[in-house]
Amino acid sequence: MKTRSLLFAAICSAMAACRPDTKIDVIPPQVNSVEINGFDSSAFSVMAGDTLYVAIGLSDNDALNEMRLVIHDADNGHVHNGTGHTGGEFHLNSGIWGKEEVIEFASRSAVQNEVVQVIVPDTIAGNWHLVVTAMDQVGQVSKEHTVLLKVENPDLPFITVTTWPLINNEGIVYMQADSNLTVGGTVSDMHGVDKILVYSMNALGTMSEVDTIDNEVNSLELEFAGATFDMVPAGTFRVVVEAIDAIGSRRVWDAKVIAQ
Repeated sequence: MKTRSLLFAAICSAMAACRPDTKIDVIPPQVNSVEINGFDSSAFSVMAGDTLYVAIGLSDNDALNEMRLVIHDADNGHVHNGTGHTGGEFHLNSGIWGKEEVIEFASRSAVQNEVVQVIVPDTIAGNWHLVVTAMDQVGQVSKEHTVLLKVENPDLPFITVTTWPLINNEGIVYMQADSNLTVGGTVSDMHGVDKILVYSMNALGTMSEVDTIDNEVNSLELEFAGATFDMVPAGTFRVVVEAIDAIGSRRVWDAKVIAQ
């Protein structure tokens, strides 16, 4: 009986010796750097139509599998956890832009450096987030690294707005509930102004009735003096001025209104 026990122990020991030394990877990869056209920052002012070269540095304790770059609008006030810019912008964008690019790494490497070319559309203006993440060979995903892209576009209509009550330096109109809000101003454009739309929008994106001011003579400048919201109820919403020029380009101006 003792001989059989010793034989069984020897077999178990041999099996254990042949078992591979498997390590469990519990460390996610990292996005170490995101540079745009050679500069490192969490926010960039860029021009519509620009070509951006996004240089990204990634690392992992073992091996990387893929990198994901996403561009989405930043106009609804959402925030990002992770590194880089936190978000929180809340002004409506002019135009639509989105991008998603996934790069898979063929070689098992702990360090990767990639350059992605991004072309900014020439029809937009406003705030967008560029978000980079990395995934390793076992499926762990890095923290997000976010960069704010503030897109400027001088080719869109130029809007100047005055509100009564007056808008403050933070872009907010505070007013008394059940009173009137009046919006006026000027739109100019080198192609000629076609029309101006004035409306309000609640937190769900539902629009009020639209007040339309047409430019009958297609002049380079058009004033609007008396768009009034009567008996504004208590609450928070956005007042919006949208300008359209003679070739169909659009720009949106908006302000937060708090009625108490």
